[in-house]
Amino acid sequence: MSAKQENSLLDFSDLKARNIIRSRSALHRQIEAGNFPAPIRFPNGRIAWRESAINTWLASLEAAAPSTGSPQNATP
Repeated sequence: MSAKQENSLLDFSDLKARNIIRSRSALHRQIEAGNFPAPIRFPNGRIAWRESAINTWLASLEAAAPSTGSPQNATP
């Protein structure tokens, strides 16, 4: 991952376009519950997330997901 991508900022529309979150209310619930990275709040009212924080969060979800196992290990 490039340094530019590490420092990129994503706003709500970016998260929605990537199908990471569906609504602002769902986003706020997830943040308040500690299930989503906290945003960066700018003095002008803008709210954004570091792309690297979102990518790390997504990777943690993948790591925590139950493994379905490989077909080779499946029993008939």
